[in-house]
Amino acid sequence: QPLGFFSSKESGELISSFANDFANVEYTLCYWLPYPIGVGALLLISVIWICVYDWRMGLAMFAMLPVCALLMVLVAKVKEKHSGRVMEAQGEESVIVATIPGVVSFGSLPFVEGTAVRKGQAVLSIASNALSEGDVAARAKAAYETAREEYERARSLVGDKIVSAKDFEQARLTYENAKAAYEAVEGKQTERGVSVVAPMNGYLKNLQVKEGDYVSVGQPLATISQSDRLMLRADVSERYYAALPTIRSAHFKTPYDSTLYRLPDLHGRLLSYGKASDENTFYIPVTFVFDNKGAVIPGSFVEIYLLTSPVENVLTVPVSALIEEQGVYSVYVRLDEECYRKQAVTLGATDGAKVRVLSGLKAGDEVVVNGAYQIKLASASNAIPAHTHHH
Repeated sequence: QPLGFFSSKESGELISSFANDFANVEYTLCYWLPYPIGVGALLLISVIWICVYDWRMGLAMFAMLPVCALLMVLVAKVKEKHSGRVMEAQGEESVIVATIPGVVSFGSLPFVEGTAVRKGQAVLSIASNALSEGDVAARAKAAYETAREEYERARSLVGDKIVSAKDFEQARLTYENAKAAYEAVEGKQTERGVSVVAPMNGYLKNLQVKEGDYVSVGQPLATISQSDRLMLRADVSERYYAALPTIRSAHFKTPYDSTLYRLPDLHGRLLSYGKASDENTFYIPVTFVFDNKGAVIPGSFVEIYLLTSPVENVLTVPVSALIEEQGVYSVYVRLDEECYRKQAVTLGATDGAKVRVLSGLKAGDEVVVNGAYQIKLASASNAIPAHTHHH
C-alpha cells in the first residue's frame, strides 16, 4: 500500500531520510548542475557569436580544440597534488567544562583566544552566590560535613546492631557522593567564585563564553590545545584508490609561506587511509601525524604531495627551474657562458621539490635553477642579467 512505507518506519528514521534526500537534491540543483550548464551555455553562445562574426575564426577555434584538450591533460598530470588540512592530533586538545552552575567571571585575567596557559592555572571563575539556590561551594561543603558526621555516627553504631546494615550503606553512599561533590570545588574558591583551571599546558582555543554568561554543570567553556603534534589530512580522488596502499609519506606547502615541509624531517608517519569515500565530497581521506616545530598553523589548508614507491632511472629537475606560459612548461638550457635556449618540456609527477621530465631534456643538460624568470624578462631586451645562478 502507498502509506505502508510511512507506517512501518519510525518518525526519526523518516526525518533522517527526508533530510538526506533534501541535501542531495540541494547539492545537485545548487552546486553540481549550475556549473556545467553555465559553462556549456557560455561556450555555445561564444561559438555562435564567433561563427556569425567570422566563420573562418570559428573554424580556426574548432581546429584548436583537440590541441587545447591535449594541453589540459598534460597540465592535469603536472598538477597531481591534493588539497588537505592540518589538524590537531588526537589527545592534543582538552575541553574545559563548568564544574558548577553560575555566572562566568574573568576578572582582571587577560584571557583571549591564543593565550598561553599552564597546567593548573585558573582560566576563569564561576560565581553562584547570586543564584536563588545559594552558593554552590558553600552548600557542597555543608552537605559534605553533615554527611560525614552521619556516616561516622552510623559506623560506630552498626557493630552493635543499633543501626541496620541498610541504613549504614545508605549513609556511606550519601557521604561518598557529598565528598566527591565537595572535592570538585575544594581549594578553588576565590572572592569571585570557583576557579576553573587548565588541565594541561597549551593555549586557549575556541573560547565559548564571555563575561557575565550563565553556565550549567558540564557546559563547555573553552578548549586547551597543544600544537606540538599535528595531523595532516589529504583528500584523495577516488580514481587513486588502488594506489593508496603504496603511499609511504608526503610533502606539503602552506599558503602563508613558500617552504616545502617534508614529513620525514618532522618525524611524520602515515596513520591510515580511508576505505570508503565521503558521501558529500567523494574524496578518500589519507591521514598523517607529525611534529610541529612552530611554523605550521593548526586548521590551515595546505597543498599535499603524496609519496608512493620510488621510481628509478627517471629524469627530474627542480620545480624552481620551470617557466609556465598558458599551461605550457619550459626550462632554460645553458649552451655556454652567455647563451641559453628556451626548451619546452613535458612533465610527469612531482613531489613538490622536483618534477619528472618525460620529454624535452636529456641526461647531462644544464638548466637554470634560480633566476629562470629573470632570463625570460631579459630576453625581451636582448640582455642576459648578471649573476645568474645556473647548474
